[in-house]
Amino acid sequence: MACNSNVECLSCITFFWNIEDFNYHWPEGKLICSPIFIFEVERKNWEWSFIFHSRGEIDEDILVEIYGKCYDGHENIETKMELAFLANNGSVLQTKPVGRSIYRTADNWINYDFVICYEVMKGKRKTFMSQDTLKIRSRLWKNGGNTLKPSTFFARSVLRKTKIDIFCDIKKFSSLESRHYFVYAIYWKSSKKNVILYIAGIEDKIIMRIVSCYVNLDFLMFQSFVKDTNGQMIDCGKREVLGEELQRNVLHTLPFTKKYFLDNKNKYLKNDVLSLVFQCTWSKGFIADVIKGVYFGSNHIENEPFLLNREKEQFHEDDLKEILNTCILKVLLVM
Repeated sequence: MACNSNVECLSCITFFWNIEDFNYHWPEGKLICSPIFIFEVERKNWEWSFIFHSRGEIDEDILVEIYGKCYDGHENIETKMELAFLANNGSVLQTKPVGRSIYRTADNWINYDFVICYEVMKGKRKTFMSQDTLKIRSRLWKNGGNTLKPSTFFARSVLRKTKIDIFCDIKKFSSLESRHYFVYAIYWKSSKKNVILYIAGIEDKIIMRIVSCYVNLDFLMFQSFVKDTNGQMIDCGKREVLGEELQRNVLHTLPFTKKYFLDNKNKYLKNDVLSLVFQCTWSKGFIADVIKGVYFGSNHIENEPFLLNREKEQFHEDDLKEILNTCILKVLLVM
């Protein structure tokens, strides 16, 4: 819904909501809730919020639920609204008007499908999610009576992420036979949960099997590399795994075979050692939902006036010591 006039643009309430690290939170049935926006309509306090289903009942759909509630008075209020996905520069990638809605005390919800999940998560991920941030803008107008006091809200939702690098050196690689395997296990003593990584050679293929006993794990991104004799990291592919899949066998096969490494041993096998590196990043839900700012005034803001700093977890020396104290590395070679 584009603004039909400058007056209409200046009489709306605008919400900007950034969902950071969206890529780590898209399992079926999971919800992403916005912060609650509170504003005043004709001296009555209103709440406005969004619930984002990363998948709806149909796998191809994304379902957005919009919730509005009036605390004072019982009159029905008719509104119209639009919802849009934005590019990093603030331009509109896709928009769909909700149209007119009457909000009553007993019925405050609007449900509708907004965008194709495949387009966002696979086909157009770089377009929709620059820096892995999904940018959403909503505009709200009131029909009849006094116009809304123009205001703009800025909010962000940040996921709790954990990232580790697993270094695995397979010694005497040229002498390994089929069905030889390594086991890498990470144990959290406090929770008695673990993630286990099996590395096996099967019919000249090098296959990883990932198993997690941590039932609260929502999402795991598994990135594999092989390190050559010069220390350069060669990308061997990425696997994205949902929490429920981790309770079963998740397989990831390297694009290079044992024969390939042996034929190129001068490049990959220093002292007959194959060096593999696995980067594991997982999410266990949101760490914060924050309203970063509220702007009041008649100057309509098309885009965000500032860029939000992306908070990234960094391991310091004390953090690394804690990880080493609470984790056990187990490597098993079957001859």
